[in-house]
Amino acid sequence: MRCLVITLLLRCVLPLALAGACHAAENPALAATTRAEVDAAVQAALRAKGVPGASIALVVDGRIAYVKAYGLAQVQPPRQATPEMRFGIGSISKQFLAAGLLMLETEGRLNLDDPASKYVADLGPAGCATLRQLLSHTSGLPEYMPHDYVAPAQRVPVQPSQLVLRAARQAQDFAPGERWRYSNTGYALAGLVFEAVAGEPLAEGLRRRIFAPLKMASVIDSDQHALTAGDVTGYSVLGLAAPEPATPMAPGWMFGAGGLAMTAEDLARWSLALIDRSLLAPSAQRALESDTRLNSGAGTRYGLGLVVRMIGERRVLGHDGGVPGFGSASLVLPDERMAIVVLTNADYGEVAPDLAARLHRMLLNPASPQDSARTAQDRQVLLALQGGRIDRKLFTANANDYFSDGMVAQTAAALKSAGELKQFRIQSRSHLGGIDARVYAAEMERQRYTVVTRAWPDGRLEQFTLSPD
Repeated sequence: MRCLVITLLLRCVLPLALAGACHAAENPALAATTRAEVDAAVQAALRAKGVPGASIALVVDGRIAYVKAYGLAQVQPPRQATPEMRFGIGSISKQFLAAGLLMLETEGRLNLDDPASKYVADLGPAGCATLRQLLSHTSGLPEYMPHDYVAPAQRVPVQPSQLVLRAARQAQDFAPGERWRYSNTGYALAGLVFEAVAGEPLAEGLRRRIFAPLKMASVIDSDQHALTAGDVTGYSVLGLAAPEPATPMAPGWMFGAGGLAMTAEDLARWSLALIDRSLLAPSAQRALESDTRLNSGAGTRYGLGLVVRMIGERRVLGHDGGVPGFGSASLVLPDERMAIVVLTNADYGEVAPDLAARLHRMLLNPASPQDSARTAQDRQVLLALQGGRIDRKLFTANANDYFSDGMVAQTAAALKSAGELKQFRIQSRSHLGGIDARVYAAEMERQRYTVVTRAWPDGRLEQFTLSPD
């Protein structure tokens, strides 16, 4: 499903309730400095975008290491978010349907390379698309929900078959396998196929095959059942108005494509199953995680309900989600046995994917007292440059050659015109052949800079470069 991106701050209420609530069974597997860094990042993201609340779950070294909720489950009257509360997960739901169909294939009850018309009648040209193409967004079925708000028709219950047949009778976007284009319609059709083959409702089939074995007890079918008074309230903005409780889509509209709600901890349990390869047959998990190829041979960076990509040298599986009132993101790094889940009760601001990416960087490069000292030193180097001086003992011979007296003077002139340093924040850390490599965001009064530093183990800087944003 899609996510609204207009943002308006809830200035009057949010600062009162950003501290967060930990899960009672929280496992202290994260260092205190990393926990503090995570908490600060989440609270800052909610405050900056006016998002009421969030819940996160972090998997480290193959176990759930941190579960915490922040901010408000409900704005008026104020109600604190807790880790036991459910959030809509939107399109993250798609990977569960894909896994369910793969399980049916493992049972010998279908083949993902079968045409959809084998299981659902009256599809016309759309029936030529295979089940694999439905799950990989390469089917060519036109989108039945092409807007980022709840239209009048979506406030009226609908049978998913109506949505599918209506789209099937339209001109298809492209021939199956020719291109990649995101299609909720393909997943609604895939859900109908699941029900036809399994002989039971989609939600019940997924519960028996996935949620019950993994002890994901919080999961509900939010397409058919509203969240309870004990869960969070989702918020939307219309135009440039203040956020307000979201108008949900009526039953049927999220079927197959985005209709699940759960806690962050339960979504982390699914991430663990992907890491441990404990639920799906090996061939099924390989299919779920493999990059889909178009007819031309080009890769799509999408598997079956999962984005599959490399970030640097690391393999990452993930998906974002957005339905009215909710934004979500999930990242899984199987080889590092690590995962990040971020759920928010707002469909604006893009907080969940941005925050998941930031937490991903933190977990790969956890904070330490030495790290904080290094950040403080880099900040002082920037301030010294602004004053037209540097301590050359902090630099290697190469870096000192780069920072000639003329270069120092030119850099100082530019930094002085940018004004006072307001914020110096680390964006990423990595290690390159023994070098501690860092990227910072430096916000001055009149200019923002990206600062890249590289230091040897003895602390001497091999590089300190700035570029204006």
